[in-house]
Amino acid sequence: MPAFVLEGTATINHDDPIRLAGALGVAYRPAGKIGPLALSGQVKTSADTVEVTGLKLSAGPATLAGSVKVATGGARPRVSADLVAGELVVDSFLPAKKAAALSPEPFTPGGIILAQARQGSTPARPAPPPASVRGQWPTEPLDFSALKEVDADVKLKAKALAYDKYRIEDADIAARLEAGALRTERLAGRLFGGDFQGALALNAQSATVPRLDASFALKEGDVAHAVRAFTGEASAAGRIAMDAKLAAAGGSVAAMVGSLNGSGAVALTRLDVKGGARGSALAGVLDLVKALGELGGALSGRAGGGQADVTGNFTIERGIARSNDLKLASGFGNGQARGSVDLPRWHIDVAGEIQLAQNLLTRILDRSGRDAQPVPFSVVGALDAP
Repeated sequence: MPAFVLEGTATINHDDPIRLAGALGVAYRPAGKIGPLALSGQVKTSADTVEVTGLKLSAGPATLAGSVKVATGGARPRVSADLVAGELVVDSFLPAKKAAALSPEPFTPGGIILAQARQGSTPARPAPPPASVRGQWPTEPLDFSALKEVDADVKLKAKALAYDKYRIEDADIAARLEAGALRTERLAGRLFGGDFQGALALNAQSATVPRLDASFALKEGDVAHAVRAFTGEASAAGRIAMDAKLAAAGGSVAAMVGSLNGSGAVALTRLDVKGGARGSALAGVLDLVKALGELGGALSGRAGGGQADVTGNFTIERGIARSNDLKLASGFGNGQARGSVDLPRWHIDVAGEIQLAQNLLTRILDRSGRDAQPVPFSVVGALDAP
C-alpha cells in the first residue's frame, strides 16, 4: 500500500499562542509575554517524516526562518533544523517557575582594605560568611528528561541571543542531541563586545547526576559593556580577556556549583575606573583599582589614578577558584596578590601588596629615608559587593 503523502502551504495566525497551545493539549506557560503568533511555510509529510521549508515564524518581536524536518522512524523522533533568527530573548520563552536567584544574597560586612605599610600594621579581615550562607543557589532538581525523548541536529544563526544579563550578538550555534547527551559542534558570537568561542556538552543520561563540561574563550571584551550589563552604568573602561575549561555534575544548580572543577586565566587591561561596580562580579578588582588609583593620585598630586592591568591564572576545585599569581601593573605602582573566590558562598577573599611608584611624596612618607614599603591590601566580602 503506497505511503500517504501530504504537501501544501500552511499558515497559522493567533493572538494568544499560550491559549492555542492549551487547545492543542500542550501545557505551556512561559516566563514572559510572547505576543501574537504568525507562522507560514511549505509542508510535506510522508509515513514517517514531516518537513517544513520556507519557514517564517514570529512570536511578538521574535522572528525565526529556515527549515525543519522531523523523522519518526527511529528509536526516538529526530529533529533536523537550519534556522536564522533576529533577536531572541530566551528568558521569555522558558517555562515559568518560582523565582530563584542565580546567585546568593550578598554577604556583609566586607570591603576593600588598604593601608600604608608600617611596622606591625596588618589590615583587619572580616570573617568568612557562615556555613548557613550556603544553599542560596537554587536547589530545585534539574529536569532534563525531555532531552531523552528526542534526538536533534540544529543549526542556528541569530542577530542576538539574550539570557538574563548575557547577550551574545552574531550568534552562530550548531548542536547535536543524541540519547540524552547534548553537545555543541559550534558556539561562537560576540559577548560584551568581544569575540567569544565556546564548547558545551551536557550528559543527561543519568536521571540523578547530569554532567556538564564547558570551555570558552573571550577576547578583547569591553569592560564598560560588561559592567553596564550588570549594574546599568559604564563606571569603568578597559578590555577583558578570559578563558576557562570547566566541569560539573549534580542534580541542581547548587550541586553543580558546589562540584565545579576547572582552570583558566583572566586579563583586565587598560582599566580606567571612574565609579563603583557593585552588582558585578568585577566589583572587587575594579574597586581595588579605583582605591589604589585615588591613593596614587593623592600622593602624586594628580587627579585620577591612570590606567592599570590586572592578570592572573586560576584553578577551581569544588566550586572554589584560587589564584596564586594575580598581578597588578599601573603608573601608581605594581603589586601581586593571591586568594580565592568561593562560588557556593558567593564570597571573595584576596590579599596582596603593592609597591608604590617612586616619587618625592612616597619617599617623604618613609621618614627613615629608605624606599617606601609595600602597601598591603585585601578584598573581602560578597563577590559582587565586597
